Amino acid sequence: MRGVIASAVALLAAFSSAQSLGPGVQAPPIKVAEFVKGQTVTDLSKGVFVVEFWATWCGPCIVSIPHISELAKKHQGKVTVVGVSVWERGDDIAGMVKKFVDGQGDKMSYNVARDEGMTMAETWMQAAGQNGIPAAFVIKDGIVQWIGHPM
Repeated sequence: MRGVIASAVALLAAFSSAQSLGPGVQAPPIKVAEFVKGQTVTDLSKGVFVVEFWATWCGPCIVSIPHISELAKKHQGKVTVVGVSVWERGDDIAGMVKKFVDGQGDKMSYNVARDEGMTMAETWMQAAGQNGIPAAFVIKDGIVQWIGHPM
């Protein structure tokens, strides 16, 4: 019985540490390979931000693009939107993401960045227990306010 309890405690501890990012917690820094569209955003300490994770191959992510753009336009000057491409596959990920974003034109009217080496996927998505995209994080003055599906 002690072995079962010890295993359960170890499992809960591992699960708790895996989900270290949530509402009320300081947002991790934005560390991306590059911004492929818009302005470079690195300081989340002042203002309201929506950091949305997506991929070029993700159907629901593509469906959410016009809605995220509408949000960015409606709250321009009050909310900064950053789309971060994660979990991309292929030999030329940089070129593929750039081509996709360029192809969206004005439909994707917000700042867009590309993750590399799973940095953002690990420090944001994995830390928050998010295993699917699209996923959005609302940040106010550096503190996570909300995490969930952007639609």
